Amino acid sequence: MSASGALDRILEGAVDMHCHSGPSPFPRRIDHVEAARQAESAGMRAIVVKSHHHPTVMDVRAMAPLLKGCKTQVFGSIALNAFVGGLNPAAVDLALKMGGKVVWFPTISSRRHIEHQQAHPDLKFPQATVALKKTTPIDITEPSGELRPEVPVILRSIAEAGAVLAAGHMAPDQIAILLAAARAAGVTRMIVNHPEYVIEASREQVVAFA
Repeated sequence: MSASGALDRILEGAVDMHCHSGPSPFPRRIDHVEAARQAESAGMRAIVVKSHHHPTVMDVRAMAPLLKGCKTQVFGSIALNAFVGGLNPAAVDLALKMGGKVVWFPTISSRRHIEHQQAHPDLKFPQATVALKKTTPIDITEPSGELRPEVPVILRSIAEAGAVLAAGHMAPDQIAILLAAARAAGVTRMIVNHPEYVIEASREQVVAFA
């Protein structure tokens, strides 16, 4: 089988869990509709559209007429950054009840991401096309090390909805705490995305996550 044939076979029926299409304050080459059409042309089963700044659930609902007849399903998600109020149980509840399938814990508002950007000013990461307010880091733990009270509430919502928890851009030690709490809360679907990028987890830490 040729390389292109192997790729076609892999994409057939696949689900893209991390599609950064627009609209977004970050410049994106395509919108959710175009992303869905491209995925459909590859025979993909579904895509999950993600924004660091806003829940994409309403995007998907608003674009429903344009997605009519598309064989690839499109699902929304929410990222718990400053732009939705951070660790906001009400925002999570709404997103999931409106059809969202993935809850991303802090990405660009996580302490790890903010410190990593400061340490690596040449980091190849999108820059917003509008002037956005800078925020203080969002942590899932108190200074004492205990989970912030919002976290268990959010985890229960994820578990009840059968949704996916994504660990965001947090530091490895915070991810480990989150995964343990999520498992205890009954969450059955968890993702650690790009652990080598920004997160900088070691091989041993990734094995532990798995």
